[in-house]
Amino acid sequence: MTTPAEYAFILAYKCWLETDAHYLDLLRGKALTKPKFDEVGLKYGITRNIKIVNVSNYIAMVNGIGPKISYGVGINLTQRAYLLAVDIQNFTACPPGNNLTTSATSKFSWFIWPDNWTMFDKFVAGAVLGASNSNSISRFLKFYLTLEQRGWTSILTCVRNKISQRNPLYKFDILLAERTIDKYLWLSYCHSKGNFTQIQKSLDNFIFALPNCLGEEVRATSLAIAPCLNSGKLLHPVTEDEKKERAGEALLIEKRLEGLMNGSVDE
Repeated sequence: MTTPAEYAFILAYKCWLETDAHYLDLLRGKALTKPKFDEVGLKYGITRNIKIVNVSNYIAMVNGIGPKISYGVGINLTQRAYLLAVDIQNFTACPPGNNLTTSATSKFSWFIWPDNWTMFDKFVAGAVLGASNSNSISRFLKFYLTLEQRGWTSILTCVRNKISQRNPLYKFDILLAERTIDKYLWLSYCHSKGNFTQIQKSLDNFIFALPNCLGEEVRATSLAIAPCLNSGKLLHPVTEDEKKERAGEALLIEKRLEGLMNGSVDE
């Protein structure tokens, strides 16, 4: 095992045990409250870099998203991103002083309505779009547009199928599929920056610390999922050949992004 794709489920499962399962139970399908905002925001680092003038208004904005997305059913990744982007932009403008909450809102959104969604931050966006510290509405929308264009739906289905086919004794939650893709993107970004080896050792140690049969099943599941992640082209092209091959895709994404920024959701 040497690649981000081969370790993605292992990292997702580790984070599931440490934080994700608890916060999902705390928030899924429920209203965000100030105590939940504080707990999840602090522990998960969601509120680390954002400035919010009125937290109560932000919480109301997040809770207002649910009815619009019907709890993640019936809309695709891009449509949901657009609905979030509109609310984020409106919240940022009034009152003055709020900064963009694209990353924070994408994360709260996953915990409350997790199905068919993934989180946005500079690391996963860097893996998909190329490195940048920007968290702009444009980059936020482009991230989800690009994932959709590069096969998010088919890859998510593939990962879900692999998880559901594993030994039922271990009952891996199907929502680990969304988190596995997120971890694949994060690990791929770390790999591009030369930071993967140390993470790899840490994950090997995590597997070693699990009971033998569980550790073997987690490792086997991660290896089974790896081809799903590698089957699509989620990552930002690096070589000139890759860039040329995806020139048409890039133009299509820019055209759709322009439409979204002008208020048109075409699909």
